[in-house]
Amino acid sequence: MKTAENKKILAENILYYMDLKGVTKQQLCASLDIKYSTFVEWIKGRAYPRIGAVERLANYFGCEKSDLIEDRRKKDNLDDGLSDSQRALILLAETIPADKAPLALRLMQSIVEDDS
Repeated sequence: MKTAENKKILAENILYYMDLKGVTKQQLCASLDIKYSTFVEWIKGRAYPRIGAVERLANYFGCEKSDLIEDRRKKDNLDDGLSDSQRALILLAETIPADKAPLALRLMQSIVEDDS
């Protein structure tokens, strides 16, 4: 039986990767043929999926199974003060093609300047 802490870590990681990929619960469940009520139990930390489901989730998100089941903050020593959204932006920025990077940079700069 999985501990409450394991369930919480998995739930947080699934939500993190959903945010990073920009998918809803409904979209993910439809794509992976997962019963919605079961998935909700996972992301609320009430249940833990079987390893086959963890593997399908990892493949869907393009990550390792360990990225879903291990504490990201301990694994990556993430005490840099950044929010999950800020970390997600950094990861997303690494995937921007070089020819699109100047445009992405200008867009981000305009967002920051608008808030100033």
